[in-house]
Amino acid sequence: MFKIKTFYSFLIIIFGFVFVSFLKNESRSIQKDIKKLRSEIIILNQYHHEIGLDYQINSSPDNISYLANKYLELDFLPYEKKQIRTYLINEKK
Repeated sequence: MFKIKTFYSFLIIIFGFVFVSFLKNESRSIQKDIKKLRSEIIILNQYHHEIGLDYQINSSPDNISYLANKYLELDFLPYEKKQIRTYLINEKK
């Protein structure tokens, strides 16, 4: 009777060690994933900030006027309403 209790106790202890080791390895891999995702979030936040700055610079009235004078022709001809045609996705050619 004593040997059976000792055997079961030993078996439970071994199972506990294996289970704890498994949980520890899983938590390490989850921590690595979290660290990787946090670094990606930091990079994306920096990129988002830079895009916002670019938008503010490029959409400023002075910069728009400068780019329009540099790259666009100033003698625009307006479209008449009859020249504009609506585009239908399901339209057959």
